[in-house]
Amino acid sequence: MTTKYSLFILLICCCNSLTAQDFNLLKVINPDGSAGIENFTLSSGKLFFTATDTSHGNELWISDGTESGTMMLKDINPGMFGSSISNIASVNNTLFFSANNGSIGAELWISDGTEAGTQLLKDINPGAIAGEISHFAPALGLLLFAANEGTNGKELWGSDGTTVGTKMIKDISPGIGSSLPFNFTEFNGKVYFSAISSSGDEFWSTDGTSAGTQMIKDINPGAGNSSPADFIVYDNKLYFNADDGVNGKELWVSDGTTAGTQLFKDINPGAGSCDFNYPFVFKDKLYFSANDGTNGDELWISDGTSSGTQMLKNINTSGSSTIQGWFVEYGDKLYFRADDGTHEQEYWFSDGTTAGTQMLKDLNPSGDAFPAWPIVYKDKLYFQANDGNGRKMWVSDGTEAGTEIIMPPIAPNNDPFDNPSGFVEFQGKLFFDADFNFAGEQLWTYEDTTATDNDTTSVELLESGDIGFVAFPNPVNEQLQIEFEQELKQEMHLQVYDLMGRIIFEDEISEGANSCQVNTSALQTGSYLLHLSNDYGSAVEHFVKIH
Repeated sequence: MTTKYSLFILLICCCNSLTAQDFNLLKVINPDGSAGIENFTLSSGKLFFTATDTSHGNELWISDGTESGTMMLKDINPGMFGSSISNIASVNNTLFFSANNGSIGAELWISDGTEAGTQLLKDINPGAIAGEISHFAPALGLLLFAANEGTNGKELWGSDGTTVGTKMIKDISPGIGSSLPFNFTEFNGKVYFSAISSSGDEFWSTDGTSAGTQMIKDINPGAGNSSPADFIVYDNKLYFNADDGVNGKELWVSDGTTAGTQLFKDINPGAGSCDFNYPFVFKDKLYFSANDGTNGDELWISDGTSSGTQMLKNINTSGSSTIQGWFVEYGDKLYFRADDGTHEQEYWFSDGTTAGTQMLKDLNPSGDAFPAWPIVYKDKLYFQANDGNGRKMWVSDGTEAGTEIIMPPIAPNNDPFDNPSGFVEFQGKLFFDADFNFAGEQLWTYEDTTATDNDTTSVELLESGDIGFVAFPNPVNEQLQIEFEQELKQEMHLQVYDLMGRIIFEDEISEGANSCQVNTSALQTGSYLLHLSNDYGSAVEHFVKIH
């Protein structure tokens, strides 16, 4: 029995926007299971991440975008224990991270992208005790972070990438107590943050020097905590969430001076808190989530004046819309996650008007879609969401009809993003971790090449009629024959995958060919996938190898 496919029909059904979708399993890092990929970070023209393979625990990896150039950079803690890398950031083309080499605890490391250049920068807390390094923030040409050197508690530190230039900036809470500096945000030549001193958890700033590190304002006077958080720069001012001990956690504003730091608006009047959250600047306005005490957590907007700060839309009229951020600007709209009380957690958008704030699509009609990890890539919006049968990769052009799931042809797994680390764009492709084919979480890439209206080759291919093929015999022993209904008008790429997603064989079929053969004699008995593709579409056929 032969099977016939139509590349023309597949192209129209899957690629209404004349888009070729190219998924590639770049590297099977851990053939025995999930690679545990995390911490995608771009630095010095390379992609860094952490992963686990069959012989090493969690270590630092690097990729130049090729399979052969994707490798473990250094086995910092030899063996299967791993170095527990975290807190990754790039400053001036130097990668900073914390790692544990198995003898001195988690300390500060750097890398220039070479094994030799991946080294301990400083053992901040000498000996086997970790330096408690956290909260990395590239700012002021430095890396700012919190650390504990064993004597002064967890305090404000900075590094210029040298050992001598890695030092505590200020002991904000003198003695063994910790100031726990957090929420670093750069604004007008300084960095603003929260820190604990004898005045409680308050609003501080630093210029990178000890003398230039000071409390801006004791917002909650005395030992009370104002706990400033959710900082964002808007309209040449710094907006944030703070509690003055009277009005609850409300929206505050600062120009960097004590006098210019004040309550901006008491959104939830009285002692109640508005819980200002997820701030985002879009179209010269400030968007955020807030609770006015009546409508629950809803979408708010501000033009920088108290009177111009108001709820944009009561998305859930029967309760709280529970806006959970994941804000991203795409086209002329702002996208975010919200629950209208009927459709649960779905993706919404706003053009800045009440009428123009709507749900994009009911991605999961049976419950929460939990859309996350949005990224704008080649004029489309990509994200991950649950369609009711697991988390999948979605693409959207901003319309309901143009919002759909995309998967590679070898994708039997309905839940490929069970433990995702998001997307990163590198060398014109999206890199991400996924388990499309039950091979465990591995490193994948995706490229979207869209034909323009002036692409005459694409138009000729689309108008050439039904380009079909047959592949036989199936099951096959020695040779799989592929015959096309008409001569190929464009070179075709042929790949054979096993069900682990590994490429077993690949070749090019020349333009003008009407048939080809695949030698299957060396294949092990089992199931395989034949994948045919060119710039404008693809088709896949399952076949079985027998002896």
